[in-house]
Amino acid sequence: MIGLRKRQQRNKTSAILTPVWLSLLVLLSACGGAKNNSDEAPSVIESVEKTLARATNTNCVAPVNASAVATQLSNTGCFSDIATRTPASGVIPYTVNNLLWSDGENKGRYFAIPDNSKIKLITDEPSIVGTNGLKNANFFFPSGSVIIKHFFNGDRVIETRLLMNHASADGWVGYSYEWNAEQSEATLLTAAKQIVTPVSHSFPSPAQCMECHTDAALVALGPDSLQLSYSLNYTDGSRENFLDALDRLGYFETSPLSEHRQTRLYAINDSSATLEQRARSYLHSNCSGCHRERAPQGGFGDMRYNAVLANNLCGVAPSVIGSPGTALIEPGDAQNSTIYRRINSNGGIRMPPIGRASVDTEAVQVMGEWINSLTSCQ
Repeated sequence: MIGLRKRQQRNKTSAILTPVWLSLLVLLSACGGAKNNSDEAPSVIESVEKTLARATNTNCVAPVNASAVATQLSNTGCFSDIATRTPASGVIPYTVNNLLWSDGENKGRYFAIPDNSKIKLITDEPSIVGTNGLKNANFFFPSGSVIIKHFFNGDRVIETRLLMNHASADGWVGYSYEWNAEQSEATLLTAAKQIVTPVSHSFPSPAQCMECHTDAALVALGPDSLQLSYSLNYTDGSRENFLDALDRLGYFETSPLSEHRQTRLYAINDSSATLEQRARSYLHSNCSGCHRERAPQGGFGDMRYNAVLANNLCGVAPSVIGSPGTALIEPGDAQNSTIYRRINSNGGIRMPPIGRASVDTEAVQVMGEWINSLTSCQ
């Protein structure tokens, strides 16, 4: 096992790693190790052993039809040892620059794509890029892909979610697996479920998964160039952007643009970033899956990091009757800003409406300070 240190940590819990995909598994402790787990937003990941070749993946592949999905997590092919949550060959860990708030739960993140397939990078539409020149590449995953997320309470894993891209008409489907008390296996749930012990946690139904994982956001969420643009400091003294590492190992159809490497999101507690960078990063990771062009809630403002503020979020009245605030963002007045009021609520007006039961107080503080600092929408 190799120790790992990250910068810009939000939760400074320890991480013990079982190296499976050699250096890239060691690279990301937020993806879960043997028993201790952390959720951290890095800008630089230290002490990484450089991986030289793409690992084969013959097991962690979404079945053609949703009806064939395994009812036990151990039978999905994505883990070589389910008791230690050791990923199978070709299952790739990653972390993100700005975390999705899930009541403070730590997470572990992985993805897998079939051998001889690649991820397509799709840059945001010109109407967005043209406003400020910031370019984000969304990840278009091929058929057969699997995206994995563990949810932890301390050292215990509560849930593992799989997002699978079936080659049939079923397409993308989300699945929730509940872990047993012995931490030896997880079982597929077919409906939403709420538990209160050993911790309060909500398991989404497949339909609820797809409420947030929209087609407009290319379903995946999380994996995009804004989230995955961070540096790897290798043990040989060299340095590489994680996007470039994936490209070098053959995971992308085309190489990332230089703009994709230069622009990234920022952790909510990144003291080196501006208030605007931190607040807008939070909106991107927590809200923009639904609030963007062509998404179900696209008419309520485009909350992507690189979207313009004026005539989009700032100074625009909320379109839903009964919404709090006089504008989505009211410059200089957080209390009259709909976005601030919604993320600061646990009631019926809260946003996101699912996936959380508590307020992210750190994000609320940053959002309020940013909005109150604005003197105009320009």
